[in-house]
Amino acid sequence: MNELTFTQRAQVSGALAPLVYRGVGALAGGVGGFFGVLASEGSDASGMDLLKGTISGMAVGAASPVGGFRTAAKNLLGGVAAGGVSGEVEQIVNSIENRPSLR
Repeated sequence: MNELTFTQRAQVSGALAPLVYRGVGALAGGVGGFFGVLASEGSDASGMDLLKGTISGMAVGAASPVGGFRTAAKNLLGGVAAGGVSGEVEQIVNSIENRPSLR
């Protein structure tokens, strides 16, 4: 039985790292695409829109793992910020509309 040399073992085990890296990037890109659709479409997003956004994000994330994480972070934080701002604006409008008249 032949045993692999140190260099051959390093080449074989090193082949897995880029696949894992791209897989994690695809996952992050998919999450980013999903939340990007939610942030832009809101409650009007259909299942097909969410699927398209997720698959597009996964493709971009697999091609560029760093970009996939960047997309996920921007969309998640953007969605949270937009939701917070719209919630605050709604509260302000409701308080103005429900304010008793000064007449």
